[in-house]
Amino acid sequence: MQISLAVGDDLADILQICDETVAWLVSNGRPRQWGSRPWSERPAQVERIATLIKDKNTWVARSGTQVIGVIAATDSAPDDVSPAPGKEKFIRLFATDRSTRGSGVGKDLLLHLESESARAQATCIRVLCYTGAGNGLRRYYENFGFTEIEPYSIGKDGIPTWFGALMQRTIS
Repeated sequence: MQISLAVGDDLADILQICDETVAWLVSNGRPRQWGSRPWSERPAQVERIATLIKDKNTWVARSGTQVIGVIAATDSAPDDVSPAPGKEKFIRLFATDRSTRGSGVGKDLLLHLESESARAQATCIRVLCYTGAGNGLRRYYENFGFTEIEPYSIGKDGIPTWFGALMQRTIS
């Protein structure tokens, strides 16, 4: 497996991984996590990922020529997230091909991001983590050294529809 900076030609492969993730989440009763429509059919998501690639904020894991995972992180959090205690990398996208589950691709991508973050002199990596459906994703991040900073939710008309947590890993 190799990890490299994503290029424009990787967009279709990244969207395929995201579409497969959406399908898996929906089939497991978790449509709120990433929505229920494939990201390749959602122009805002396509543009968001294309911009992350163009801005050199996205890395892909490859097995041969096949993209098997992706992680993207920017230098700041969304506007509605509390500020970091110092310079940060904020995860905007993290997904792996479902066929690689348990193989360490996700761990390797997170370790690569940690190395890139240290090189950029960031003091922490942060992410908004979905906490529904039994907290499996939260446990994944906690096993990698992330801790919850505060609860986070997104809602419509004052009613929360997406429950999560702002999580942080300090870079030493």
